[in-house]
Amino acid sequence: MNRLGADQKDLPAIYTTLRVSPQVSLEGIFSHFAASEVVDDPYGDEQLRQFSELVAAATQRNVHPSIRHMANSAAIAGRPSSWFNFVRPGLATYGYCLPLTSRRGAQANLPEPLPLETALTWKTRVLQVREVATGQQVGYSGGFVARSATKVAVLAVGYGDGLSRKLSSRGRMIVRDAYAPILGNVSMNLTAVDVTRISGVTVGDEVTIIGAAPSCNISLWEHANLAGTIPYEILCSISGRLMRKYVD
Repeated sequence: MNRLGADQKDLPAIYTTLRVSPQVSLEGIFSHFAASEVVDDPYGDEQLRQFSELVAAATQRNVHPSIRHMANSAAIAGRPSSWFNFVRPGLATYGYCLPLTSRRGAQANLPEPLPLETALTWKTRVLQVREVATGQQVGYSGGFVARSATKVAVLAVGYGDGLSRKLSSRGRMIVRDAYAPILGNVSMNLTAVDVTRISGVTVGDEVTIIGAAPSCNISLWEHANLAGTIPYEILCSISGRLMRKYVD
């Protein structure tokens, strides 16, 4: 990918240096696909061929990296020949994977997707419930103007927490097992949602940003599609200031 790492032409000299350097041992060697989700990508085939040759070349020069890996989440599903003795499930550990594709389009016989279960739920709570009259604005720049009397729940989450501002007036949350559309612009620490048709909403109610309720579900893909990006960016944007709760 011409990012980090050693160039192919430099590896023989590196192997030689390692072999004669008793202070240093090569623990592992790895590479990374440029388009792992495309199962028949010819550049991916070439990357795998080169990596396999370079692993073999290490052994021939009496350098024995015990850890060898190339497969990320999509390659675990789509390129079993790239598994070697380690794999790198990143996105898959959250229960997601990029969809496998083929240069042959609909005619391709694609491998079965990984049998994943989502492992991330992102929640917040209602800070305040407001009655907004017809014609009144909500949020910065009047991003929402009420066409009729509207009940608004103000939530303790914003783009400072990693909620994409591109979800303004487009995304939705789950409140009391019902969808609540985002009203106006997502701000730094607060977001407003419409709870007019959801009865009983009160301060402190739990709100699901990403995750499932008995009758509703908001996936990572929904956020990514609305924001015009990929699930990786949505995950990486979730701020470190948020409290994490890990469940076995």
